[in-house]
Amino acid sequence: MFQFENTIRGRMNIEKVWRLYSDVSQWSEWDSDMQKVTLEGEFVTGTSGTMFMKGMPPLQFTLNEVEKNKVFVNSSVLGEITVTFGHYIFEEGDEEYALKHTVTAMGPNEMQLQGIGQGIVANIPFNMERLFHLVRIE
Repeated sequence: MFQFENTIRGRMNIEKVWRLYSDVSQWSEWDSDMQKVTLEGEFVTGTSGTMFMKGMPPLQFTLNEVEKNKVFVNSSVLGEITVTFGHYIFEEGDEEYALKHTVTAMGPNEMQLQGIGQGIVANIPFNMERLFHLVRIE
């Protein structure tokens, strides 16, 4: 299993955060790896969609958990590997929040998981800073 997490903290407009999370057409604004994302329905648990990432074939995903202004988790299956992405919002005080993004990859080949996992998470800290720049309160 491969696991990763990154957290940012600060004063931010949580409604803006949720709009950027729940409107998949805006994922490319904060995720530098995304070209386009489509969703086959509402942004709710069980809905599927497709991510079009730079230099990669289209990738199907499913929303495994969605709770407005709290969390969304999505997963994709790549052959024998399942990759799960978590996006969590924690209130820490007056307009102070923490955003935590996690990645878990599971499959039979540990070396393969580590290699794929490292590639997947390489830009997450940068992308989270992009997201924070869009939602921060100064």
